[in-house]
Amino acid sequence: MYAERKVIDRVRQFLRRATPTVTPDLVDLAEQYAAVVARVNRRLEDCAAFLAKGLRTEARHVAEDNPPLLDLARILLADELQNWQDACAANGLPEAVPVSPELVEMLACALDGDREGASEMERLLTVHRRVSLLGTTREKMLVLRRIRAMDPNSPFWVEDLAALEVVRCRELAPEVEAAFRAADERRLHELRIELFSRDWLHSPTEKLRSAAVERHRAVRGKRLSREAEEIATAVSDAYAAQDIEGLTGALERWSQKCEDEDFRPRDGLRQQVEEASRWLAEETCRREEAAAREARLAEEEAAFQARLADLTSLLVSAPGANKIQDGLQGISDLGREVPPELVERAGARLAAIEEAARRRARLRFAGIAGGAVVLLAAVAFLSYWLVRRNTRNEWLARIDAAIESHDWARAREILDELESSAPQLAHDPQVAERRSLVEEEIANAKKRKEEFSALLARVERLRPAGFEPTDETWKLLRQANDLAQDDEDRLAHARLKNDVADAERRRQQEFDRRFDAAATAVEKELETLKRIDCSEDPDLFRMTLEGIDPLYQSAAGIEGVSAAQSERLAAIQAEIASARRHLEVVLREQEERRKEIEAVYDTLPDLEAYEAALRAGLARRDLPERTSRGLSTLLERCPIYGLIANCAPIVLADDQRSRELMDGLSPAFGDERFPWRDTYLAVQRDFLWHQQVDDTIAAFRRFEKVRLYHDLYSLRPAAGNRNKKEVYYFFDVPRQSSRMNQLYGFSGPMVDESFSVETATFFNDRPEIDPHLVPHAEYLRGFLERLAGQDHVSFADFAWHEIQTIASRKDMEPVVAMTYVRQLLAPFSNLGDRLLEDFTRLDKEWRPFDAPAAWLSGQPDAKDASRRRRAALDALPDLSRAIALWQFRRDVFRTSLSRRLQCRGQAKAAGESWGVYSATDDCQELWAVRPDPKAGSNAYRFHVVAIKNSEGDMVLRRDAAGGLLEGEPLFAPTDGTRTGRLLGELLKARELPAGVLQEWRDWPEMWPSNGREPETE
Repeated sequence: MYAERKVIDRVRQFLRRATPTVTPDLVDLAEQYAAVVARVNRRLEDCAAFLAKGLRTEARHVAEDNPPLLDLARILLADELQNWQDACAANGLPEAVPVSPELVEMLACALDGDREGASEMERLLTVHRRVSLLGTTREKMLVLRRIRAMDPNSPFWVEDLAALEVVRCRELAPEVEAAFRAADERRLHELRIELFSRDWLHSPTEKLRSAAVERHRAVRGKRLSREAEEIATAVSDAYAAQDIEGLTGALERWSQKCEDEDFRPRDGLRQQVEEASRWLAEETCRREEAAAREARLAEEEAAFQARLADLTSLLVSAPGANKIQDGLQGISDLGREVPPELVERAGARLAAIEEAARRRARLRFAGIAGGAVVLLAAVAFLSYWLVRRNTRNEWLARIDAAIESHDWARAREILDELESSAPQLAHDPQVAERRSLVEEEIANAKKRKEEFSALLARVERLRPAGFEPTDETWKLLRQANDLAQDDEDRLAHARLKNDVADAERRRQQEFDRRFDAAATAVEKELETLKRIDCSEDPDLFRMTLEGIDPLYQSAAGIEGVSAAQSERLAAIQAEIASARRHLEVVLREQEERRKEIEAVYDTLPDLEAYEAALRAGLARRDLPERTSRGLSTLLERCPIYGLIANCAPIVLADDQRSRELMDGLSPAFGDERFPWRDTYLAVQRDFLWHQQVDDTIAAFRRFEKVRLYHDLYSLRPAAGNRNKKEVYYFFDVPRQSSRMNQLYGFSGPMVDESFSVETATFFNDRPEIDPHLVPHAEYLRGFLERLAGQDHVSFADFAWHEIQTIASRKDMEPVVAMTYVRQLLAPFSNLGDRLLEDFTRLDKEWRPFDAPAAWLSGQPDAKDASRRRRAALDALPDLSRAIALWQFRRDVFRTSLSRRLQCRGQAKAAGESWGVYSATDDCQELWAVRPDPKAGSNAYRFHVVAIKNSEGDMVLRRDAAGGLLEGEPLFAPTDGTRTGRLLGELLKARELPAGVLQEWRDWPEMWPSNGREPETE
């Protein structure tokens, strides 16, 4: 808040003055104060807008950013500063738009209330900052998910979380493989749980999930296999030791493992365990049977003793003969014998009881006979009454059963049957009451049946219209359902209901199909939108987003879609809203960036001031990241810009001064940091051509000293047939020999016409010599005369013309002719240039012919070798095009060094597009400096970004806008010639067609990468 407080303090000092006067400083102060208030108002509006959208985290960030918004706003609302407005109005100074106190209070209340419950959120944000620096991706995702749960309205957490999920998905595959290699089952289990968690915004791929499940099952299966071996060993040991308890425990552990789907023991272990299990089952069954048998015997013994005790007590208490007999029978039922003493006691007791019973029977017989008559009469009357009552109850029960089942027709049938079979019961009050109820219900049922049929008929009438309107159709069906009485009604209702549901389902499917087509189109466009970097191409992003709007409106206008499709539409709407917010943020950042670098524009073409302005701009910490990145890139290129502006043109000729000039520039151009050093080195290597030419000229100068004379008559060799007229050639200038101070002849090596014999000369007298030049010596003299007018550059054309001349002359000795041709080819073949590879190939083919001394030693096949040389000379290929291309490249490289470049313009954004600004009117085109990653980290190339049209306006090239940086300096050649026209002139000078440039690869670095199309007049 230092800058703002400084402005406010100056305003307060002004207000304390008694008689203020308007000065330029006061006007500047008013403008600064108005700017401070404008920034505060803009931040207040942004904060309120975020709150209105429910983005409380963003609103709090705007309010708490330095300087604190609410504190600064309250300072500006102070009473003493309100007088400043009056002073500005009175003195005609710039007035600030006042801060709204209501807005400040509203924001304060909202943010204070939000801050009371934000302790947990602040703690999470603190943790988020810490894990962002030091935490793993998984830890970052866990914290972000908790933050998103507390702040669900902010789209930024969703975007960050989605980005982290992409990174985490890339990390999970190697982590799964690492845990699998380490056989870490616990880690694989954790990764599996993480992959199948429901907290993912975008679930991981099924391939990754399947891999994690397979790896986890594999490791777990190995562990279970080991445990299976251990359990099987324990089972075998217990089985061998006949240890029932140990075997039971081991088999229980085995059964628990078998419940696991990943437990897959080998067949041998399974058979081993099954065998032990069968033995355990048999042994357990045998032991259970033995125990049951023992228990049964004990139970029988206890029952026997109990019945003996009961019988003893019966004999004592004398209850009666039946009970004593039952006691005896109970003991017999057990299959046991009664002790003899009890048998005797029981027999005596039964005899006494039987005697007493006979006496009582004789006394009762007389009383029973009199009462029997009375009883028979009463029984007859009671039987009649009971039969009548039971008959009525049976009929009433049948009627009530039909009534309870709502079978009123059956109830009427029963009543009619009752009236015909038992008329006396038909008049019973209860029967009459039930008949009245049945008749009433039958009438009601008939009425409901008619209403039910009418409702179904109304629904059927809606069938042609697809049962629309559906609300009315379902209402009728609900009413009909309430009126359905029997299975037939319910079946008819169910069929019609299914037809309505099918029609509605088809209609729903049609709506969903139409919506799916529209929504899919929107989603495809949204996917396209996601692939567009808004910060790089906001115009394309905006155009694509505007094109999505009509598609979205079309999808949203489809009514009657399912709930799932409605949720899909809501998700699409959220994505579109998020994209709009992102576009607004990017456009606002670009506007801020444009304002921040306006000061940088004003410094060009002064590159030193431009670099200082870039450093000053980067020193600010409140720049947007994109702006800061762009300024950093421009600052990194400033040394290149300086080299371009300070590099003097180099005009080279093929002379010693040019060589000295290139050697003097060697420290600067030879530095590896210089981006176009290869151009210099290529031109410097061309001076090797000068050395080769000098060596060739020196060789022909040596040939001039070798005069091969020819004597037809008087000159004879010292040996051989002196009478035969032969032609000989001196290989060197003949010397006159002297004897006793007298000249008497010539001496020196000489050969015959075939160059196959070498003979020394020695003469006794001094003959008259008539020397004259042979054809090759004659050619040599003319060659040296023609060579006097050639320079190093034109020597290539001259040499090629001489090579063709020598090869076409039939009067020259092939050995000497080949020697001359090989000497003229040497400068080309020794350069090792790709363009001269045809010369190098020819030099390798003719290298065996380069041995003239061999023909002076009397070789027997000399004549055949001479003929082979003549055949090679006659088949000389046409290499003129290679020479022209080689010379054209020399022209291009030297021209690129000779063009001086100066900073003449700059690139800047012009609304929604790019524009260029030219500082002068004499430049024909503007160049930008572009990095060339293919050539190395420190390689740069020029790129033509704008060309002046016929009206004199600088027009931006279509292929240039993509790589421009805002505020980037642009350079122009000062020769006033367009690159394309200059290229056309170079082609015309070498008589080359424009088509040779299609495969041309030897462009110098200083030649524009997109300036390789020649222009013609």
